Amino acid sequence: CEVTRDCAIISSHVIDGIYQSPHPIMEFHEIDELGGQYDNWWSPNIDCMVRMLRAAGFVRTAVLATGETHAFIKAWRHWDDRPGEASPSLVIENVINAVSYDHHFPHHGQRAIVAISVDGLPDDARRDEVRVEIGGYGINPVYVGAWGGNDRPDRFQVNAPVPPGLQPGPAEVRVWHRDRESAPYPIVLTQGTQW
Repeated sequence: CEVTRDCAIISSHVIDGIYQSPHPIMEFHEIDELGGQYDNWWSPNIDCMVRMLRAAGFVRTAVLATGETHAFIKAWRHWDDRPGEASPSLVIENVINAVSYDHHFPHHGQRAIVAISVDGLPDDARRDEVRVEIGGYGINPVYVGAWGGNDRPDRFQVNAPVPPGLQPGPAEVRVWHRDRESAPYPIVLTQGTQW
């Protein structure tokens, strides 16, 4: 994901034709369990593969083709449902680091996650409907809920990791939900650590 600017096509061995499961699963191949292929350690099912791609930083996926033991998946770095213009009813009040609770934003590493304070999201806003964009790249939020303390029931907290591949420097944060988009909120990404 870090070296992809728009989309990637991922081809992988999958186990959907071998193991049926309603859950995302992977099989580990220690030695020669995969027909003597010693260079392939893992075989996911398609659901697991899609979830791993989202966890890696891709915001949306499409399964292009599948076979008994193979799948091709297209994964994008950008959302495809951005509203045409900002809405005054959706406002980013503040952005802080979700780990250190300050305004220090590493561009990668363990502390590269933001907590966005948003006014105007509807009470029924779900995590899978809220869109976050940082530095021009979409990223899936990992949490959407009431801002700490719940003293403002109309204020939501949206946590999201910093998208892979961004460099230190100025970046804009945007949030949208359905047809409402916030104005950009400026932050400055700093040098992060490998951890």
